Amino acid sequence: MQMWEEVVEPACSQFDLRLLRADKLAEPGEITEQIFVLLRDADVVIADLSGGNPNVMYELGLRHTRDKLTIQIGEYDRLPFDVNTIRTIQFRRSAAGLIEARQNLVETLRAGLEGRGTPVTATRVWNHGAPVVPMDLAAAAARSQETDDEINLPDERGSVDVLAEGEASLEQMTSILESLVVSINEFGTLSNHAVERIGESDSRGGGFAGRLNVARQLANELKQPAEQFEDQANEYFDLVEKADAAMQFIIDNAISNPAELEANPEFFGHVVTLSEGATEASVGMTQMLQAAQDMRKISSVLVGPSKIVVRCINRIIKGNEIIKSWGNRLVEIPGWNESEDVADGE
Repeated sequence: MQMWEEVVEPACSQFDLRLLRADKLAEPGEITEQIFVLLRDADVVIADLSGGNPNVMYELGLRHTRDKLTIQIGEYDRLPFDVNTIRTIQFRRSAAGLIEARQNLVETLRAGLEGRGTPVTATRVWNHGAPVVPMDLAAAAARSQETDDEINLPDERGSVDVLAEGEASLEQMTSILESLVVSINEFGTLSNHAVERIGESDSRGGGFAGRLNVARQLANELKQPAEQFEDQANEYFDLVEKADAAMQFIIDNAISNPAELEANPEFFGHVVTLSEGATEASVGMTQMLQAAQDMRKISSVLVGPSKIVVRCINRIIKGNEIIKSWGNRLVEIPGWNESEDVADGE
């Protein structure tokens, strides 16, 4: 459940994938026909191999007969031997570990959906007739022995790596936020101009045909700013996720050692202020979201730009929710009020 909620679901939501959980479809001990159909036809299958569940391993084998995107994830030291040579997103069940797993899953999904990546040997054999090359078993065993240690070495970043990346992300967030504000203001300006043109068209008796022409012009004007807005929103969310790994590490440390609050009151006070700002920003973004959704009702020509803007706003709001969580966690730490007094100079 934790992997689903914190890794799989948020990663897939970035690509508008419709999600189905196999354990919600099967009866205990039974693989249903519905699951077999999904293994055969689903565009993407994500298999959590932690612990080597027999049903999961059987389903993975069936899926490898299909030339479709299949992604393996699994917890360090809990991968079955038979598949640990296949590229797998490995993770540790910690705040930083799950965040890194989510980021890796996003990148793997992006690469796979863009057609990058190489099918596993079984898939190539079943679908492309790859030749079976005889192999000296002794040499293969020696090579396997040599690479076992490398395969099982964890590549999780250390705390300093996470903190350094988070620090850099927080600094970059300020610049991206300024760019987002510029884009939002541009949308407002274009919309106001369109309203003015509608008034001018109506005054000339242009009727609904005149309004449709204005809608087409607005759609063309919004195309480039909307695409730029999407790039900015994606970058903002990526930076928030990287900063989140560092912030969760810092907050976890403050929870276990409340003296950190008193030692660094200005920093923690800044985090709470940032959290409050994200809360206020989300209110405004929610209003903008409604306006973007209403834009679709004006004309079908505006559906395209509207979808992009809605997708971006949802992404920004999701990032803001992460920032809000930092402040929410901090103010619940015993001794926070005393730290806040020090930060305020009282």
